[in-house]
Amino acid sequence: MFESFSHLDKLDKKLILTFSSGREVEEMTKDLNVTIQIGIYIGKERSSGDPFIADDVEIPSEIELLIKKYNGKRKKGYWIIPRAMDQNEAEIFNNIMSIPSMVSNGIALRKGIYTAEFLFNSTDTESVSSLMLKICSKTDHIGIEYLGNSKGYLKTLQASNIHKDLYVAEIDRILTPETLKKEIKPQGATWIRIIKNPYGSESLKAVYFPYSRDQNIENKTENIYFEDVIENEYVNKMNTNYIDSNIITHSRIQILEEKNYKAIVFVPKMFSLEWLDLWKKTSDSLTEWKQTLTYFSDLETWIANSRNREHWEVSAP
Repeated sequence: MFESFSHLDKLDKKLILTFSSGREVEEMTKDLNVTIQIGIYIGKERSSGDPFIADDVEIPSEIELLIKKYNGKRKKGYWIIPRAMDQNEAEIFNNIMSIPSMVSNGIALRKGIYTAEFLFNSTDTESVSSLMLKICSKTDHIGIEYLGNSKGYLKTLQASNIHKDLYVAEIDRILTPETLKKEIKPQGATWIRIIKNPYGSESLKAVYFPYSRDQNIENKTENIYFEDVIENEYVNKMNTNYIDSNIITHSRIQILEEKNYKAIVFVPKMFSLEWLDLWKKTSDSLTEWKQTLTYFSDLETWIANSRNREHWEVSAP
């Protein structure tokens, strides 16, 4: 299965935007050397861009004031400050994510400036370029910091300034004939998919990359991908619980090969304890979707072990 992970390198383009809205949250953090994670949720009735702050470091007085003023909530390992998005902000994010191969790769606030990173397939470059020109012509609050090659998914993950201290969880299961039917797509029965907005949304969409394990078949799918809504009961239940529990995941990836199903979750360290509790809670509530946590470590250890492929073997039923 490790070879299938490399299909995410087809997200071969990267877009980095910087922006500000002049709100008090940005003003109060512009002189601080603190990186604040942002979770973007887009819903029909409400949208939010919530700041998250790890509680294992000394919190500056300005951040303490923010937490108090905006009724921040303390969770296991972090603080969350509720922040509603206005209609214009939500519309811009929606327009960006409407590009079929576009995946959110994290948003952070540092020294009063937001940085948002996205990955997409090069076949969508013209659409991205046109949209950026349109957005930037309407507002001077958004700028393009980078638009170019991504150098591959794992290298992008390691080089990102948005998320640090990532942990990786792997979850395996053998699909029953009934659950397998729901995961087979007309475009391909073997695929790797990555969720477009890992903080969550009411309609959960993913970018799929179909592939073949048959080495005798010529690979003609170098840039083939498709976007689709996820209908997996377990994934959607986890998504709802992420939203309700206010947990940011950097990436959520699933791989299907025949009846073998693997989920890979990249989660920042400050959310790791909450994530483990949430995974257990969800698994216990959906017994017919029995999951096995087969791996959990920091990102660099995961990459080193993945080269040996020892923990990528999916057990037989």
